[in-house]
Amino acid sequence: MASKIDFATALDVRRDDHRPLRFLAEAAHLWLDLARFDRARESFEGLLALAPNSPVGWLGLGSVCLAEGNYREVERFAKQAGRVPGADANTMAQAATLRGRALLAGGRLREAAAALQQAAEVDRDGPAGDVARELLAQMEQEPPPPSPGAAR
Repeated sequence: MASKIDFATALDVRRDDHRPLRFLAEAAHLWLDLARFDRARESFEGLLALAPNSPVGWLGLGSVCLAEGNYREVERFAKQAGRVPGADANTMAQAATLRGRALLAGGRLREAAAALQQAAEVDRDGPAGDVARELLAQMEQEPPPPSPGAAR
């Protein structure tokens, strides 16, 4: 039976030095920006192996799924990010905003608006709340797409 690998110890990541984790997170976001979703996913999964109680990996995996159009998985990862011990208002709002984006992309407008409103309320003065409010404002300005099967 294989022994469980302690990646943090293997990579000499000290608890008081988060630089290696930060570099890994930045690399993962870069892969995501470059639309290299396989590499981004691997990097976010590596981040979770090293820091399972960090919401960054969960939110990152949700972002990868959003970019790939896998909206159901986005919700699962967003929920996991919100369950991380010590999740703050910004984390909760980022998770709700990510969920709102997935619902919006999936055409579930009412649910998207509710998730984004939740994010705006949770992080009233923070950046994640600002993003949610911007998305809500865009939803109000743009007419909803026609429903499938609607008369033209």
